[in-house]
Amino acid sequence: MTVQKGVGNQPLNLHQICLDEASVAAYRIGLDGRLLETNKAASEQTGYSREELSSMSIFDIDKGASPERFEEIGRMIREKGALKFTSRFTKKDGTDFPAEITTSIAAFEGSEFAVSFVHDISDREKLQEELRLTQFCFDNASLAIYRIRSSDGKIITTNKKASEQTGYTREELCAMSVPDLDPTFSMDKRDEYQDRLNTEGPYTVESVHRHKNGAIFPVEILVDHIAFEKNEYHLTFVTDITERKKAEKDRSRIKTRLIHSQKMEALGTLAGGIAHDFNNILSGILGYATLAKRASIEDSNISRYIHQILTAGMRAKDLVGQILAFSRRTMVLKAPVDIGLIVKEVIKLLQVSLPSAIEIRHSIPSNLGMVLADGIQIHQLVMNLCTNACHAMKDKGGILKLTLLPRSITEPDLTVDGRLEPGRYLELMVSDSGHGMDEETLLHMFDPYFTTKDVGEGTGLGLSVVHGIVKGLGGGIKVRSKPRAGTEFCILFPVTDREPEQETPEQGALPTGNEHILFVDDEEALTEFGKDLLEDLGYSVETRSNGDDSLEAVRMHPGRYALLITDMIMPGMAGDKLATEIKKIQPDIRIILCTGFSALPAADHLDRAGIQRVLMKPVTVWGLADAVREILDDRP
Repeated sequence: MTVQKGVGNQPLNLHQICLDEASVAAYRIGLDGRLLETNKAASEQTGYSREELSSMSIFDIDKGASPERFEEIGRMIREKGALKFTSRFTKKDGTDFPAEITTSIAAFEGSEFAVSFVHDISDREKLQEELRLTQFCFDNASLAIYRIRSSDGKIITTNKKASEQTGYTREELCAMSVPDLDPTFSMDKRDEYQDRLNTEGPYTVESVHRHKNGAIFPVEILVDHIAFEKNEYHLTFVTDITERKKAEKDRSRIKTRLIHSQKMEALGTLAGGIAHDFNNILSGILGYATLAKRASIEDSNISRYIHQILTAGMRAKDLVGQILAFSRRTMVLKAPVDIGLIVKEVIKLLQVSLPSAIEIRHSIPSNLGMVLADGIQIHQLVMNLCTNACHAMKDKGGILKLTLLPRSITEPDLTVDGRLEPGRYLELMVSDSGHGMDEETLLHMFDPYFTTKDVGEGTGLGLSVVHGIVKGLGGGIKVRSKPRAGTEFCILFPVTDREPEQETPEQGALPTGNEHILFVDDEEALTEFGKDLLEDLGYSVETRSNGDDSLEAVRMHPGRYALLITDMIMPGMAGDKLATEIKKIQPDIRIILCTGFSALPAADHLDRAGIQRVLMKPVTVWGLADAVREILDDRP
């Protein structure tokens, strides 16, 4: 029988056999650090053979070992017994690995040595690194993450973002349950969430969370389910969607305003078109009624009947003006206007439409001075202010007060949006006893589309329009308001010294002439009226119903016509285009443009087209007769 020899030709015993078969690397180390004995696992772990290891010391394979460190470990073992620590061992190929070392000191046959068992903990360190990375990602995720026990809704774990989002510390959150955080949560909702998880898998739902300061904010929650250590959990990823909700609300508000704006634009277009057609009809009615009245016997029944027709026609004319003001199809034609008369007209309109709970009080003296403005814009301004005032009193009623006074400013005066220069002004005050405005509302009241009214009750454009009109006139606005104390708007209009243009008196003799006139309108009644009136005044008149025929007439007889009177809106060729083309043939022809719509090109365009005068329909007999004579006589 052959006896197996161990290292140093020592017979192998049972201890050696067990050591060699052990799965852990074992080292017997002398007190000087020399490797006295190793097992097979040590060779496999380091790549060295046992013979190679027997010629080495612990300092050759343990990167953390040094004589000083080795002695220190020896002292610690004698004080405490066995010692466990980590280091890094170097392999034969030059690579190293993390090692966990358990060592103690033993004595044999009068000699002491260290016995060390070395575990390669590479896999454990890798796992620990992955766990640390996972924990880092969890803690630093941009979403708030909650692990919630499914059985009772108890919050088990959260991350840093959850604390930032809610204001609670992690410890506070982990002492709470879902209902403490989500005021809308209930057992029914929990069951609903679980049913959805079972049927759909992970899903997203919107809810709300309560901040530590009591504020409620909207959240989007991705809900998932996990099982861990024999327990069931809900894993939720929570996003604060406050900004998204605000953006959605803003988009919805803008969309609603856009739709409303488009609707108002369509209504304005419709109203403007109706006003245009209605003005054509009125021109015929008023024109022929005027001619009939002139031909009738004064104070006869026929004369009185015609007078009533003219009165009704003028009321219809005013109504068309209001339609044009609504549609904003009127040109901004500034002229000296008496604001007091316009305010009184608005008061008449309001008195028939306001509820009995709102009382109107006014003090509007006459002859306070003139303001250089567009009368329809002033009408719109006053109506907007009164409408807002009435809206502020719609629930409880109150007093709407309008006052117009002269005001002299001797030094620059501060208004809502700047300084008002010294001078003479008219001050219109519109006040109500309604709910008033707070500082935030006062700050934004002139912003376009800003409104405190409910959906469908206003566009948010009223006060911005008022602001634009006043600024365009060189005036100023002052506002006084407090919550529950009513509101007062003070509008200051600069007074003009310019005298209002004298209208042609609608009585007496009309100016006459003998020139040749081309009268163009697509409404047959208007061309007949114009022909009858002007021929009665001595003129030679030819009529056409469209631009092409009119242009051809001038081409056939250049120089025949002294004056062209044309409608603006006609099929095929508009009046301004017709004027431009005729001017190319006969540069010296005089031109009057008539319109019932007022959507005219800019003044410089009209000048280039050679148009000397614009008459607004319905055109009166005196207005037409006087304009014809002024243009032919080359009077401005």
